[in-house]
This record gives sequence, structure tokens and C-alpha cells, in this order.
Amino acid sequence: MVFISSLIQCQTKTEEEQITDMLRTFYIDYITEISRAASDNVLDSLKQIYCTPALLERIQNELNNRNIDYDPLIYAQDASTDWLKTLTIKKDTVSLGYYNISYKDQYDGITTKIKLRVIKQNDSFMIDDIW
Repeated sequence: MVFISSLIQCQTKTEEEQITDMLRTFYIDYITEISRAASDNVLDSLKQIYCTPALLERIQNELNNRNIDYDPLIYAQDASTDWLKTLTIKKDTVSLGYYNISYKDQYDGITTKIKLRVIKQNDSFMIDDIW
């Protein structure tokens, strides 16, 4: 009985591990789809799954007002699956609920850093803010 209880506890992921897994899945899927030149519908579907409606509205407002001319989820206009080789996701040690995403562009050697906040909403984790 103690063995089974210990086994179950070992298999239960911490909240941080769950968030990191969610962010990794999102970025792998999102970067892959952008690199394939996926339709806006595919990208919008991914964003609706992983981002809060409030964040999506802020992004759309920024794009409509032409304050930005890039995708703020990746800080770029296009993507390469080569980025996935250097993709890192780490919990921010200063800002509560924030995570630091980074990847290195193999072509120009520049490392992109993204800071975003994740919240729990309806029993799942979602991206709620981007810096």
C-alpha cells in the first residue's frame, strides 16, 4: 500500500512542471506551424487553446493599431524549427507566475528572450501576459 502511494506521488507532476510542459508543447506546435506557413486559422486555434481571451484581445489591438509588426508570442515575423533545438523554459525567480522563454536563431546567432505570465483558468494553465 505504501509502495503504491509512493508511486502515485512520484508520477504526479508539480504545478511548475505542468506549466513548463504546457509552454513547451505550445512553443513546439506554434513554431512548427509558423515554419510550415500554416493558415491563420491553425495559428488562431493554437492561440485560443493556450492564451487567455484578454491576452488575445491585447495582441489584436496592438496589431490593429500597428504598434507592432511581429508576432509577440515569438518576437518575430516568421519562425524556424531550428529554434526548437535551443528552446528553454524557466520559471522566473523574481516575478510571481512568470516564465522565461528563450531560443537562439541559428542563422544570425541572436537569442530571443520572452517573459510571459501563466495563470490557471478553468482547471488548465494559460498564457495571460507577455513582456
